Amino acid sequence: MKSITFFFPYPYISGVPILFANIANYLLENSDIEINIIDYSGGALARTCNKSFKLNHIIFEDFKPLHLEIETLLVLQAGIPYKLRNELIIGDKVKVLQWAAFEYNLVPYIYQVNAFRKLQEKYFALYLIFWYLDLGRAKALSKWVKDRIEEGSIVFMSRKMYEVTAKYLRFPESDKMTFLPLVSGGVTQFTSSVLDRKIAEIEETVEMAWVGRIGDFKVHILNYTILQAAAWAEKLKRKTRFHIIGGGEFGDILDTIISNNYFSIINVGGLEKNDSDKYTLDHVHILFAMGTSSIDGARVGLPVVLLDYTYTPVKVPYVFRYLHHTKNYDLGHPITDSDCKEGNNSFDILLGDIVSNYAFISSQCLEYYNVNHSTKETAKKLIQLGESKGYYVKDIPPILTKTSIMRRAYLLYLKNIKKKYY
Repeated sequence: MKSITFFFPYPYISGVPILFANIANYLLENSDIEINIIDYSGGALARTCNKSFKLNHIIFEDFKPLHLEIETLLVLQAGIPYKLRNELIIGDKVKVLQWAAFEYNLVPYIYQVNAFRKLQEKYFALYLIFWYLDLGRAKALSKWVKDRIEEGSIVFMSRKMYEVTAKYLRFPESDKMTFLPLVSGGVTQFTSSVLDRKIAEIEETVEMAWVGRIGDFKVHILNYTILQAAAWAEKLKRKTRFHIIGGGEFGDILDTIISNNYFSIINVGGLEKNDSDKYTLDHVHILFAMGTSSIDGARVGLPVVLLDYTYTPVKVPYVFRYLHHTKNYDLGHPITDSDCKEGNNSFDILLGDIVSNYAFISSQCLEYYNVNHSTKETAKKLIQLGESKGYYVKDIPPILTKTSIMRRAYLLYLKNIKKKYY
């Protein structure tokens, strides 16, 4: 394989551009493969990739056609064909590999209407109504996705993502699916001297943090975690600070005014990837995160409490768990009843464990990262997939490429009224 092209035009620092940049950076340093990225001129992927004369940045602009005609493996975040960016016109020489980074990437929701989407997630029967209203296309989508999964052209970061896809696209689960785990990279690294410093510091002040975008599916578990942290600090009379590292469109419903005699919040805001890594290494003892941010913390030996996500406020006591206790590469999934338990004190147990056994929990998280999320191994697997897997756009059934009236109306709104995509 001579060329790989990563496509993710997005202005804000978040998990997918960081993932693609980590892989691109590794391949730039350790292979002779031509690496292309397709992003805005100042997009998050472009900003996070290392500067290199070997990197070809193809500029993407909203509402302007971009023809990709070279022979390359095009790596996309997984998505339904008729909902992929229509500016990108993919030529016949391009093989496509979809990488599922979110449970609902391949679910045919009405994404433009948040209220409908949330109702469909909460009430599966309502989702089925929409399914049967467009049954012909729904069945075609189910078959096409299932076939692409089984041939290895759609890959998943975790088993949970595959299970959600199978449930909503209504095909039976099988073992004919491919894992391509999330990876981490950055300018910081684990050292024993940093570990010793944090062990000493935590005796005086416990520095907790959230790292990640403040999105609609993340803000509620973050608010719940902050409440638990404040209560823990007051109960144990431990001086505690909670750093919020990240920005996003749902910051206005983030509860940042919680405080007591022992607890305070430091709202850092959004940082570029390298700055976020440095801040975390310098100022944080315990990390609460999901996705890429969780393994970024583990990579430098931080004890990481893995969080799951929800579009609604958390009302039933959520069961907190360590990153290194997760299974099948799950780095955060939709919260269900099985993730909650009345009367549980999991937050208190984990925090007490971390404070009293900091070095051991640090080593457990670091080992989990090294075994499961090595950039080298994931990049190697991506190259292997590119050699033998991938589909061509010309082979997609026409019913799956036709844009619906509702989506066309939404795209017209973006182009003529909002005048930008994000």
